[in-house]
Amino acid sequence: SEGVSRELAFPNSILALFGWPDREVRELCFRIYNEHIAEVQERSNNRIYGVGLINWWDPEGARRTIGELKSLGLKTFLLPLSPGKDLEKRPIDFASRAMDGVWDAIEEAQVPIAHHIGETPPATPNEFNAVSIGMLQSVAPFRDAFGKYIFGGILDRHPGLRIGWFEGGINWVPSALQDAEHISASFQHLGNLKLQHDPTYYWDNHMCASFMVDRLGLALLARIGVDRVMWSTDFPHNESTYGYSNQSLAVVVDAVGPEAAAAIVGGNVKRFLGLEG
Repeated sequence: SEGVSRELAFPNSILALFGWPDREVRELCFRIYNEHIAEVQERSNNRIYGVGLINWWDPEGARRTIGELKSLGLKTFLLPLSPGKDLEKRPIDFASRAMDGVWDAIEEAQVPIAHHIGETPPATPNEFNAVSIGMLQSVAPFRDAFGKYIFGGILDRHPGLRIGWFEGGINWVPSALQDAEHISASFQHLGNLKLQHDPTYYWDNHMCASFMVDRLGLALLARIGVDRVMWSTDFPHNESTYGYSNQSLAVVVDAVGPEAAAAIVGGNVKRFLGLEG
């Protein structure tokens, strides 16, 4: 179907430049990448939608690079889970007031944010099956950023933001929401920032996630929401559905029925990218 044929292309090799110390060079490399992936998108006749990169470390740069990204026809961008350090070598806190100008620029541009697995290496050495151990950690990286959006007040101060969590599956969502609701109720008297809504509100109104093969997530779909999830292939990676995509899609149809499956494999990502209408 048309929905299934649409793909998001994420930057992989260029992730090594996220911590490049020369910020001007970093931004230049991002600009070159954006121009390249926009050409790929155009040549694909909008079958492939490139995921761009922006300056996330200063408000003026964020506004400038988001404007460039939109002018190229790109519909979303990858924001790192670990934003690195500022010019004074202090770790950047995405939820701090110092970052409000960056979030303002993103919100004003109305471009959805994409987060992706794969940024954090294993914390300790692994003599055996290092790839498998690393992947087990890699597919569950979202809780820290998820907490900042909710408990750090990002979404309360910037309610126009939309966030997509990609390639980490969907089964983590109910447990994260359950824990967030419990933590919110248990620790609100110790907090220094009051939430405007219950944690689940932020998921239901601002977030979505993608999966490749996630039978457990599909079984919990009533807690997650049909309109909050997107099927993906992750080609050409080892954990992708390459070689059995049709079977993977059949699992979705069997789990939720044809109508909901059409949204999951096509309609929801079109809405996320702003392609509807």
